[in-house]
Amino acid sequence: MKEIFQIASAIIFSIGGAAVVLFGLSNWLGQLWLKRIMAKEQGKIDAKLQTAQHNYDVLLASFNEFASRRSFAFTKQYEKEFSVYEKLWEQIVELYSAALSLRPELDAYPANESPEDRKRKRLARYYEALHAVRSIILNNKPFYNEVVYEIAQRLSFLCSKERSAYEHRNPDEQGQEYWEDASENREAIIKIVDDLCDAIRCRIRNVENATVQPKE
Repeated sequence: MKEIFQIASAIIFSIGGAAVVLFGLSNWLGQLWLKRIMAKEQGKIDAKLQTAQHNYDVLLASFNEFASRRSFAFTKQYEKEFSVYEKLWEQIVELYSAALSLRPELDAYPANESPEDRKRKRLARYYEALHAVRSIILNNKPFYNEVVYEIAQRLSFLCSKERSAYEHRNPDEQGQEYWEDASENREAIIKIVDDLCDAIRCRIRNVENATVQPKE
């Protein structure tokens, strides 16, 4: 009977030890597979991150190239537009002076100058100034602000109106009406030259503000 209990105890002990061994082995295998699965998933995540980083780098490079090209084009446009305004304003001043000199409020001329010679000289100066302004206006039309273009065209029209009155009307025949018309044209020309000056200033200011880069 004692031997039976000894044999039974040995069997139970043996089974218990095997269970412990099996439990430890299964736990080790589970951890091993878990590490392998985690390593595999981490590899997929790393690959996706690398792809995303590459796509971002390509997009950033493309954007920087576009911004650089746009900045270059904008700078060239500004330089061109500014040069147009410099040339235009210089000729506007000459046209303004020539137009207002056709029928001035206070006239002065050489005593030996005939009315015909005086008219010819004044018209020649006027036509030269008008041609210079119109040449700049039309030849550079695509390169500067349309508001400036429209005002310059209106100035050209008013100056032509003044030239026509000077060339074809007779102050001796029309008297006060002739000089009142001259005064009205003069005021209109002065105003539109001021408007043109303001338009150019506004345009330059807006372009300069657009070129200012925000601070980081």
